[in-house]
Amino acid sequence: MTWKLTFKGKLSTSFFNRLSQVVNDADYICAMMSFKRILDFYIQSSLHVSLCFVAFYTVVSLEMGFAPSMLELVAVGCSTLVGYNIAKYVHLLKENFQFNVAIKILTGVSALIAVIAVFQLGVYAVILFGVCSILTALYSLPEIIGKSFRQIPVVKLITIGVSWSVLAVLLPHIMYENGNYFKTHSAFHFISSPDYQELVSAVLKYALFVIALCIPFEIRDLKYDAPELRTLPQLIGVEKTKYVGIFLLLIYGAMELENYGDQQLTVILTGCILTLTALSIWFADRFKSDYYASLFVEAIPILWLGLFVVFGI
Repeated sequence: MTWKLTFKGKLSTSFFNRLSQVVNDADYICAMMSFKRILDFYIQSSLHVSLCFVAFYTVVSLEMGFAPSMLELVAVGCSTLVGYNIAKYVHLLKENFQFNVAIKILTGVSALIAVIAVFQLGVYAVILFGVCSILTALYSLPEIIGKSFRQIPVVKLITIGVSWSVLAVLLPHIMYENGNYFKTHSAFHFISSPDYQELVSAVLKYALFVIALCIPFEIRDLKYDAPELRTLPQLIGVEKTKYVGIFLLLIYGAMELENYGDQQLTVILTGCILTLTALSIWFADRFKSDYYASLFVEAIPILWLGLFVVFGI
């Protein structure tokens, strides 16, 4: 009798231990599923890319000697989110894609905030954001001839590179000058000035970096992109595309050395970021998960800003 009770007691204890383990496993699975869903929304709603551009904008501003205001960061962050969501979902407005309602609400609210913030920045900022918005519209909306701007070879890379670079380089100068330069100087005088040449050089330099940063996305999207898009990997293949990206980083590094060669810490930190970006390009076809590009590679500007903050650049 005692043996039976002991046996039943052990059986009962074992059963409840197993049940507890199952419950814990179920809780863990539910938590992981919830985390994955939150992460997917964070990426698919363009929150991640908008934060990355805010970080990139801040890095560029700091390198040029400016301290961006919160209004600037809100304007560029919300505008980036709206622009990317338009480019991604304008053709799916009538379809029920994942996070459909939430993304539409977030985009609408961000658009309202962006408009208010941009107009608060002044007329020259409005013009600048307008130019970048036109680039986004040309990339995502159909043209009169029935095609879209994105069907021009490699246009996606160029559009993103130019948009990010132009906004990140010119907006801090606009905010610093507050339009005063053009009140005392003509546009022709500005174009012929050394300041103009420096700005063009800076726009080109940062555009090269952004284009290189986009290479892993081009490689990832090779399995999704239609042949008529004629992206860089479609035109020259994955291996040559990698070499192009690394070559662009080398040009960027050379231009950075020319501009900031006397600032050793800045050069070292930038070198670390360039190395990480080059590695992300080289291994872009080795990692099959979409999170590799959408989360890790896209977060490189955030890491860049983090290094600047930690080392007090």
